[in-house]
Amino acid sequence: EDECGVCDGSGPDAGHDCAGNCVDADICGNATLSFSNVTSGSADVLYSSNVDVYGFQFNVNGVSLTGANSGLGSTTFGSESGVVIGFDMDGASLPAGDGTLVSLTFDETASGGTISLSNVIISGDGGASIYGGGPDSAAVPGCDDADCAGDCGGSAVEDECGECAGNGIADGA
Repeated sequence: EDECGVCDGSGPDAGHDCAGNCVDADICGNATLSFSNVTSGSADVLYSSNVDVYGFQFNVNGVSLTGANSGLGSTTFGSESGVVIGFDMDGASLPAGDGTLVSLTFDETASGGTISLSNVIISGDGGASIYGGGPDSAAVPGCDDADCAGDCGGSAVEDECGECAGNGIADGA
């Protein structure tokens, strides 16, 4: 009987316990995440991993998503839920090392805010969890083209009475 209680078994796979959980990240894999290139309407999520990355899922908080794009075949997002999922039905992966996991786009706001991720899952070969931490939250700057109503790219202006999008002084008054 091996250490996992299996008669004539070979024991756990290298780096794993008998339940299949990774106990040695140097063998099973480890991926950490960080934010980069954060603007008022986009951000990249970078990865650093000692094994290939086969998929990911997480919630984006603090912004309203409008898009998500990665090097994996299928990358989808829920604009209301903030959930982003990436994988490849043909088994393609992102290579071990450092790279861009996903590029996110989101609605700009005049005041900016903070972007963060929660419920992060990063998968290695065979769906093995390789998530090792990150990213820290990142500051999102406000847009630089807000009108007087606070709408990014808006066209509202103050009239001669100081009212935003007002009608001004009536003719003949």
